[in-house]
Amino acid sequence: MTIRNKHLVPIVLSALFLMGADGAGDPENDRALLIEQSRQLTTRIEALKVEQDFLIFQKECYSMDSKYLVLDVGAGTGQLKYKNRILKTFGLSKSSRVRIGAPSGRLQLTEKTDGPGNRYGLVFGKALIMEPKGAPFLNRGKQTFHILLGKKDFMSVYYALEKGALAYVKQDVNGPLRPGK
Repeated sequence: MTIRNKHLVPIVLSALFLMGADGAGDPENDRALLIEQSRQLTTRIEALKVEQDFLIFQKECYSMDSKYLVLDVGAGTGQLKYKNRILKTFGLSKSSRVRIGAPSGRLQLTEKTDGPGNRYGLVFGKALIMEPKGAPFLNRGKQTFHILLGKKDFMSVYYALEKGALAYVKQDVNGPLRPGK
C-alpha cells in the first residue's frame, strides 16, 4: 500500500498542476500585461541611461583633477566636489527648485561675471546661471534657468570654480537609481 501511495501522490499533484496549464488565457489581459511590462522596462532603461551618464561624468571629473558641481534641482541641494570628495554641500533657494525649464545633464562653465553692483554670476552657456540671492539678475534670455544660492555659499563656489569647470544637473527627487528598485 505504501509503495502505491508513493507513486500515486506525485501523479495526482502533477495532474492538478497541469490542469491549469492548458494555455487558454485571456489574450486581451495578456496583451495589457505585456504592454504594462514593456512600459515599465522602458522607464527603467531610461533611468539606467541617466545613471550611466552621471557615473561617466564623475569618472571624467575624477581623471581631470579639477573641481566640479553636482546640482540636484528636485531635492534643492548642490555639492562642490573634487575627485570623489565633497568639499561643500549647499542648499538651493526655493525658487530654484522649480524644475520646469531646468536643464539636465552636464554643463560647462563658460563665463564668470563680476560687475558693478554685486552682479556676480556663474554662466553655464545659455542653459543655466547661478547667482547669489538678493543680487540683480543677469539677463541672458528667457530660456536661461536661474539658480539662486545664499551669498556665502555662492561666493565660496564662485571662487572655487574656474572657467571651463563642469556641472551636472540632476532632475529626479529620489536621487540615482539603486539596484533592486
